[in-house]
Amino acid sequence: MPKRREKNKNGKLRQIANYLHQCEIERKEAEQIVKIHPEIGIDEAYLIQRELVKLKLSRGDKIIGYKLAFTTRTKQRSMGISTVGFGYLFDYMKIDDGGELNLNDVIHPKAEAEIAFIIGEDLSGDVSPYEVIEATKFVAPAIEFVDSRYKDFKFELVDVISDNFSASRFVIGSDVKKPSEVDLRLSGVIFERNGVVEKTGALGAVLGNPAIAVSQLVKFLSKRGEKVKAGSIILTGSITEAIEVKEGDFIRVSICGVGEVSTYIVKK
Repeated sequence: MPKRREKNKNGKLRQIANYLHQCEIERKEAEQIVKIHPEIGIDEAYLIQRELVKLKLSRGDKIIGYKLAFTTRTKQRSMGISTVGFGYLFDYMKIDDGGELNLNDVIHPKAEAEIAFIIGEDLSGDVSPYEVIEATKFVAPAIEFVDSRYKDFKFELVDVISDNFSASRFVIGSDVKKPSEVDLRLSGVIFERNGVVEKTGALGAVLGNPAIAVSQLVKFLSKRGEKVKAGSIILTGSITEAIEVKEGDFIRVSICGVGEVSTYIVKK
């Protein structure tokens, strides 16, 4: 590609990243990228995501982990893909267990029930799920609040990749277990709102075992010259369908053999 054309392309990708970043900061809905720039493909979408990450780092935000997406076969089929997607988690996104999600900080969030892996050793290369389990310090129940910036929460694959997979806020439970102490396939999950069970599932909904999803993340990052560093938090993807939340809700996720995590939905 000629230098001028490449420069123009890179400038366009940075411009899109800045647009999405401003929409998040100003809490306003964005137009779908595929409608404005139908020529952009998946590889370029990840480049936009990388530019978005650079913008956040320039503001002083710190990367503390990763979020996985498309970690159920049903979701992968609906998106026409066969691998997981990933985005970055930043320090400003973390809410304390039992804390509050302020609706004034987001656009139109939805809650997801997940299990988080806290990595104890650096991971890179062609790692197996077993090696992931060995390198994991502990697992914990988690709630992720995805908040697509796109109008009416409608997006396609290129859109959601560019927008860091709708990463917004998350809560990690105080109850933790070593992964070897948990059945990462069959442990049941209960997703409640205001004491009423909304969804149920099992950890095996995540590719049969969430450690498989983490191993795919490590392999993907390794191809980009990156590694998962010790201390990283990895949200392994939604176990059930997401639920919409509103002011006054109390959200709780319980995982058999692990524990529970909860948060309140407020508007300040």
